Amino acid sequence: DGSRILDLAVGSDGAASQVFCAPLTAGPCGTGQISSGQPIWTAAIPDATSAVAWGQFDANPALDLVLANNGSNKPSQVVLNPASAGPTVVDLVGSDMIAADTVAIGNLDGNNELDIVLGNRNGASRLYLNAAGTFTHDTTWQPSASLQTTSLALADADGDGDLDLAFGNVGQSSQLYQNQRGPGILPAAISSGVNSTTRDLAWGDLDNDGDLDLAFGTGSSILFALNQCNPSNDNGYTGLCTTNPPTFTTASSFSFNPALNLNIQAIAWGDADNDGDLDLAVAVAGASDRIYRNTCNPGAVGRGCSTTQPQLELWQQFAAPVAGRTRDVAWGDLDGDGDLDLALGRDDSPSLVYANSICTPGGSCNHAPGFAAEAVWQSEATDDTFALAWGDLDGDGDLDLALGNSAQPGRLYRNDQGTLVASTAWVSLASTETRSIAWGDMRCRRPARSGDRRHRSSLAHLPQ
Repeated sequence: DGSRILDLAVGSDGAASQVFCAPLTAGPCGTGQISSGQPIWTAAIPDATSAVAWGQFDANPALDLVLANNGSNKPSQVVLNPASAGPTVVDLVGSDMIAADTVAIGNLDGNNELDIVLGNRNGASRLYLNAAGTFTHDTTWQPSASLQTTSLALADADGDGDLDLAFGNVGQSSQLYQNQRGPGILPAAISSGVNSTTRDLAWGDLDNDGDLDLAFGTGSSILFALNQCNPSNDNGYTGLCTTNPPTFTTASSFSFNPALNLNIQAIAWGDADNDGDLDLAVAVAGASDRIYRNTCNPGAVGRGCSTTQPQLELWQQFAAPVAGRTRDVAWGDLDGDGDLDLALGRDDSPSLVYANSICTPGGSCNHAPGFAAEAVWQSEATDDTFALAWGDLDGDGDLDLALGNSAQPGRLYRNDQGTLVASTAWVSLASTETRSIAWGDMRCRRPARSGDRRHRSSLAHLPQ
């Protein structure tokens, strides 16, 4: 609604996807709509939506919405959201022929418009190039039709200023497509060389050498592709790779201590101990969820690691759910003390938040173990949570938490000065098979306003 307060998009399997508006004292969305569970937009027919993403796809500053659908003969769609009229739904031509399991959006061809990549679980994935809100299937890019893709992640792997594309596949090697811009934007892939069932992808500079490495959460472990771009080797650090194309190696000095051989559901990078390197949160099926601390410890050395054999050491473990599994993890500073707290979205069990006490409000960080054994919050209901997302719904400067549930209502919990309120602030009227949720500030028939920024978003995984 252009209020600078976040609204919520919900993609559902077997029901119509919807957008819910944040409560306003006045404005185009009325008062209290999200608290009553009434959507401001509903898809015309039930979807089989696996993923959603917000982005500005045309000249209008309003945020638009992508729905990645995997149903038979149901195309994926873009909901174009004009400032002065109702949304227009545009089918991505030909996408009804694929089972889109995930979506990533970003400017791939250099025209400053957001393009769309649909990851296909049952055939060749597709790239749709955007020109002022008109989408064209790029037939010059033909990934293998034998791939079963469930994860996508965009990032500038080679430091040349454009977005490269990582693929996570089922029972097959994961892949990286290096963006060339111009004809044949995405040429032949760089393969990880390891067959695995990838459930999640996450880019992050694991070894602090100035390039982005890639983590694959699989059904049996976590694999790393260490990027050998090594821009820090250039004189003065230009950001460009010393080798082109960059190479990746899965045989590296990085390892888990102790070894990790578990069924991974989701992963997320975050500097949990505030020492300047990235640590890893891991959601596990059939075992305790955990945090691995990175011993790279750049400290005074700046780029690179202060240790010659850095590892990811088991740092924190959280009690496994009595039933079900953890489907999603998300970092966020719940209590505003300057360190990252961790939310765990669980099915058949309450979802949980664990508080990190490494930092004190307005004080310093001591880098000591900071997570208590007991959660500081658990959800009011025992739901089958497949997706969760932090966002400041009420504009008060702290993070609220949304849960997307399967065959149950979606729920929103409000943060009151660093504490999540036990009871729900909002419950959706419908009980749908929610697989993806995303925050964004959606306009509802409101004039354009200066100062709006183009938004980019990508959904990197769909928990299985």
